[in-house]
Amino acid sequence: MAKTKLIEGAVINENSLALSNVNIVSLPSGTGTQSGQEGQFSFKVPIKDRDLSFDHVGHKNLTLDAIIFKNGTVVKLKEKVIEMDSLDVKALNRNQFEIFESKNTVIHLNMDELSLRGFTDVGDMLFSEQSVLLNESMDGQKTASVRASSPEELVYLYDGIRINTMGDPLLDLSLFSITGISSMELVKGGHEKALSSSGTINFIPKLSYNNSAVFNQQFGTYNYGGYDGFGSLGFKYGTVNAGASEGKFSQVYGDTSVPQIHTNHKRIFSNIGIRNNKNLELRLMALQNERLFNNDRTSDTVDLKMQNVILKLIDSHPNGRSMSLYGIHQQYNGQERLTNISNNKDDNNRGFGYEYERIIDNSRFQFATETNLTMADWIMGDNNIMVERQSSIFTGSFEIYQPENDKAYQFKDMKFIFSKHRVTDVPDTSVDHFISDNYWDNNNSQFTASFLNKQPNKKLLLYLNIGNVFRVPSLDESINNQTYPFSALNINKLIPEQKSMTELGLKIENIPKEPGDHSYSIMLSGFSYNYYDKIKQIYLSETPIRYPLNYGQASISGLEMDLVYQPKLKWINFKTYISNYIFSDTLAFQLQPEKMLRNIISIKHKWFNIDLIHRSESSRQITTLEKNGITKQTTLEPISNIDLSIYREFKIAFFRSIFSFSGKNMNSSPQRLEGISIFDRRFSLNMNISL
Repeated sequence: MAKTKLIEGAVINENSLALSNVNIVSLPSGTGTQSGQEGQFSFKVPIKDRDLSFDHVGHKNLTLDAIIFKNGTVVKLKEKVIEMDSLDVKALNRNQFEIFESKNTVIHLNMDELSLRGFTDVGDMLFSEQSVLLNESMDGQKTASVRASSPEELVYLYDGIRINTMGDPLLDLSLFSITGISSMELVKGGHEKALSSSGTINFIPKLSYNNSAVFNQQFGTYNYGGYDGFGSLGFKYGTVNAGASEGKFSQVYGDTSVPQIHTNHKRIFSNIGIRNNKNLELRLMALQNERLFNNDRTSDTVDLKMQNVILKLIDSHPNGRSMSLYGIHQQYNGQERLTNISNNKDDNNRGFGYEYERIIDNSRFQFATETNLTMADWIMGDNNIMVERQSSIFTGSFEIYQPENDKAYQFKDMKFIFSKHRVTDVPDTSVDHFISDNYWDNNNSQFTASFLNKQPNKKLLLYLNIGNVFRVPSLDESINNQTYPFSALNINKLIPEQKSMTELGLKIENIPKEPGDHSYSIMLSGFSYNYYDKIKQIYLSETPIRYPLNYGQASISGLEMDLVYQPKLKWINFKTYISNYIFSDTLAFQLQPEKMLRNIISIKHKWFNIDLIHRSESSRQITTLEKNGITKQTTLEPISNIDLSIYREFKIAFFRSIFSFSGKNMNSSPQRLEGISIFDRRFSLNMNISL
C-alpha cells in the first residue's frame, strides 16, 4: 500500500468566518475532501503529493505546498466576484478594490448571500447592513451618502465604469436588482477612480460562464408585488446572461395608514462575455430601467427611463501589464408633473475611456483617461433649455511598494496621484431660455502611504491619505441654479466646490491560532474634510426638486469603526458599524446625522438562520424653500429601529430554494418629511428558487 500522511486544518474567508464545503484536493493523486460546517478538514494523502488545492464558489483558488504544510494551519481564501466554470478556467479578477490592501475603508458585499437573507433592494440592503445614510425622497427615489457628504458627491461605477455622468448625478438605488449583480463594493474616501468623492459604490454585474437560472418573488407591505428573474447560458469561452425584474412599492402619509404614494420599477439587463484561455475578455453589458411614480393625494407623477450600454475590452498579462478600453452610451428620459411644475428632461451621453497599468520591479505606474459628451434638452415649464457638456479626465499615478517580508514593522507602499478635469458647457442660445456658459479646468492631487505590522496572530495596516480636490457641478445643478425660483434668492452662478482632505486609518486582521478559535477584523478611520464654496441643496417645499447654491466654507471631521467578530461558538457572529461626525455648520450638510450605529447579530441554527439588526441615527437638518420665497429649516427626529430577518435554505438535487421573512422598523420609529413617512414599519416575504 502507498504511504500516506495526515493533513488537517481549517478554512476561513476574509472576514475570518468559517467556510464550509470547500473542495480540498491533494495533487497529483487527486485525493480530496470538503471542509465541514466550522471550516475544518482532515484527510490522508499520499506522501509523494506536492500540492494542496483549495477551491470554493465565490473565492479565489489557492494552492499550497503539501510537503511543508503544517497541520493546524488556518487557510484564508480571498473573495472573487466572477463565477468560475467547471473546467476551472483562469478568470480575470473583477474586484476594483482590495479589502485589506486599499488605503480606504473597503467593504465587499456578496449579492447571493444577501438575497439568501431576503434582500432584493440595494438601497434597503445598504441602509440595514452598513453605516451608509439612505435618503428616501417624496417621489420614492432612494439615494445614499457616505461620510455625511451630499448624495451628489457619491460616485457610482458599473464594472468599474462611472455611470452617474448624466445631467442628474443622483442615482436611484431601487433601479438595481440584486439578482443582476454578482457583488458590490463600498469604498469610503477618495481614490484614483473618484478623487473628489467621499464615497464610491461599484456594482459588479453578474457574468457567469455557467448554465444557471434564478427566480425570486416578493410580497410585503412596502414591496407589495415584486419579482426578479435571471438566467445564463455559457461555456468555456462565451456566455449570455439576461434578467428582468419588477418592484412595486408604497408609502403612506403620517395622518393615514392607507398607502397613497406608489412607485413601480421595471428593470431589464443583459450581459454577454467572450474570452480566450489566456488574457483577453470582451464584455457587452446593457441596462434598461424605468421608474413610475404616482401620488394620489397631490396628483404628482414622475416617469423616468434610463438606458446604459457598455462595451469593455480587458487585456491582463501575468507579467504585470494590464489594459482596458471601454465605450458607453447612456440615455435618460423623464417627465415630472408636480405641484405647479412641469418638466421634461432628455439627456444623452456618449463616452469612452482607457486604462493602463504596468508593474516594473517594485513600482507600479497607472494612467487613465475618460471623455464624455453629454447633451441635455430640457423643457422646464414654458422654457426650453439645451446645453452640451464636454468633460475629460486624465489621471496618472506612480506607486512604490515593498514586497511583504518577515519583519515585524515594514514600510508597505507610497503613491502619488494627479488628475486633471476639464469641463466645458456650451448652451444653445437659439432656444427660449439659455444659461451661462461654463469652463472649468481643475487639478486634483492625492498622496497615500501605508505601513505594515506583522504579529504571530494578526496583521495591522496603518495608512495615510492627503489630498486637494474639486467637484464640478453637474448639469442638473448648473441648470437649476439659474432657473426659477432662485431668481428670488439673488444668488451667484454656481462654481466648483473645493475640498482638502486628510485621513488616517488602521486595519487589523486577526489570524486564529487554532481551527475553531475566535477571530475578528477591525477597520478604524479618522478624517477631516474642509470645503470651500461648498455646494448646498435647497429643497422646494412639497416637491423632490432641489436647487443648489455655493454655501461658502464648511468642514466636517469624523471617526468611523467597522468591527466583525466571530467567537468560538460558530453558530453566532457579530458586526458593528459606528460613525461619529462633527460639523462646523449643520445647515451646510443637508439631511446628515452626527451619529450612526449599526449592530448586527447573526445566528445559525439547524433549521433556520436569524439576523437581528439595530439601526440608530441622530437628528437631521433640511432647508426648504416655501412657495412664498422664504427659506425654512426643518429638523427630522432621531431614529432607533430594529430589523429582523429569518431565512431557511433547502437543497434538493440540482435545485436550491430559499424562504425568508423580514421585518423593518419593528419598533415603529418612523421619520416624516413633508408629512410623508419615509421609514415606516415594513414586512416582506421572499421566495427564491435557483438551479
